Amino acid sequence: MSVRRLVFGSLNDGEHARVVHKYDISNESGSLKVSVTEYGATLLSVQTWDRHGELEQITLNYYDDLNALANQEGKPYLGCIAGRFANRIAKGHFTLDGEEFQLAVNNGVNHLHGGVKGFDTQVWESDIIDEASTGRVGVRFSLLSPNLDEGYPGAVQ
Repeated sequence: MSVRRLVFGSLNDGEHARVVHKYDISNESGSLKVSVTEYGATLLSVQTWDRHGELEQITLNYYDDLNALANQEGKPYLGCIAGRFANRIAKGHFTLDGEEFQLAVNNGVNHLHGGVKGFDTQVWESDIIDEASTGRVGVRFSLLSPNLDEGYPGAVQ
């Protein structure tokens, strides 16, 4: 197995431009190739051999351009880490241990998949895993969501 780190594009938040990487992971025979990106910790592509020995895409989404991924119409959330909560929270409101919390709303009056700034729109930290002793190869993504991020109590690492 091998992992290649490539520049996928850059994002500008108005103050800073940030380079976003993608990783191509493939097995030695070339029969399996997986691409993931730091943007939303998103699975971009899975390709495997078809019955004729040709690599074919087997995922619903395939983005080879960061801008296309970041500006997708209708936000289908395919392959990404959605957020602290993957579904709708009615009126963006819940009670925990007697304390009421109001979340960011982004689906009419509801909170959907982590809110306006869900995990799917964050640029995650990433590290290549290449453990010769165990043969493990891959990519590890991490993200810190601070206390009250999108209205959620408690920090999540």
